[in-house]
Amino acid sequence: MSVSTQNDEGPFTIISVLMCYCAVSHAQDEKTRLVQRIAAAQGLTEMFEQMIVQQKQLARQNADRLLEEATQQGRTVPTEKVRAALTRLLDRTANIITPDEIVQAWATEYAKELSIQELAGILQYYESPVGRKDVAASKAALWRFTEWCAQRSQERIRPILADFSSELVAARQ
Repeated sequence: MSVSTQNDEGPFTIISVLMCYCAVSHAQDEKTRLVQRIAAAQGLTEMFEQMIVQQKQLARQNADRLLEEATQQGRTVPTEKVRAALTRLLDRTANIITPDEIVQAWATEYAKELSIQELAGILQYYESPVGRKDVAASKAALWRFTEWCAQRSQERIRPILADFSSELVAARQ
């Protein structure tokens, strides 16, 4: 008498596992689609683009201020080559992370916290008149908020850059 080690339900088990995998995969695809639609309805890509533009402007202002202070203190007179190199550096570092990458990272984390039903409700809100008004208000507030942050940063960075310039002068002596 031999004992069979095979399970007669083997094919059914495999089919059941595959069906579960497909259901989970479909749910993830649905979550991804919903989150992408929410991100589009919120205008996240445009808002992040706006933030990056403002950050570029702030970086340019800080670099110009640093060169100006160095010139005023007689440490250096920036040549066109130095200014061009600085511009290239700012351009390269300003695009390290794209708005699309930011939105994708946000969407991945956002989706983890919500069910498909919750995402559908959120999307319904953002596609409603009040949701669209919320998005418009958020975009306007973001621009003003980023301007406020940039202004405060400029005010606070001046003494930091001045101290840094003094440290550089002291280090050269």
